[in-house]
Amino acid sequence: LNDGALATLSRFALVTIDKFQGPCAYSADAGWWCAEEDAILRQLRAIKERNPRVVGLTYYNSVLDFEQFTIHRAWDAAPELRLRKNDSAATPVQVSGGGKVSYVFDHSQAAARALWQRFCVEQIRRAPTVIDGCFIDRAFQGEPPSDGVDPAVWAAWQAGHVAAVEGLQARVAAHGPVICNRGFTQGEQYVNVSAGAMSELWYATAGGVSTLRFAAAHGRIVLAHSGEG
Repeated sequence: LNDGALATLSRFALVTIDKFQGPCAYSADAGWWCAEEDAILRQLRAIKERNPRVVGLTYYNSVLDFEQFTIHRAWDAAPELRLRKNDSAATPVQVSGGGKVSYVFDHSQAAARALWQRFCVEQIRRAPTVIDGCFIDRAFQGEPPSDGVDPAVWAAWQAGHVAAVEGLQARVAAHGPVICNRGFTQGEQYVNVSAGAMSELWYATAGGVSTLRFAAAHGRIVLAHSGEG
């Protein structure tokens, strides 16, 4: 981010730094060595230096194991924690997103949920004055395809997906919020899972105002992400 972008972002009350910071993450040979979480931290620190009151959120996906994050190395070392199809080869499920094709975390397993939560928890621990919470992408929307996945595993995955986010919010609640992309805007049953949700395409319509009112009534944050969609 250049100085102009940093100055603009520092005017907002809450800022999320996304998953593609710097050329390494975009490169064809991107991997854990890109250390994307370090790049996110550098950008948030620069914003906080301009305005310490900004609430800074680090990005992490709740479905896709983006390889440009250092924690991808831990997932690579535990391939049994990837969601797999119910075929003779136990083929790992792969899903497109963010211009990449990535493996999927198997939230049906407690060990996978714990490893997934580790990213946000460790980001806050290493820079508690810079990172206030986590933005969680693809929460309860855009889920991986269930084709070829054992129905019992798929049902456990869906429940585990919610449990992973809910558990993360409980672990970092004393420090700051977990904000889910879509989150409770996908269904009111998710309203207590995290501190808030992002309405990715919010417009000043009756439906948009209804979302804000619902959140206010339940003490939840809404990031109204408006503009072209």
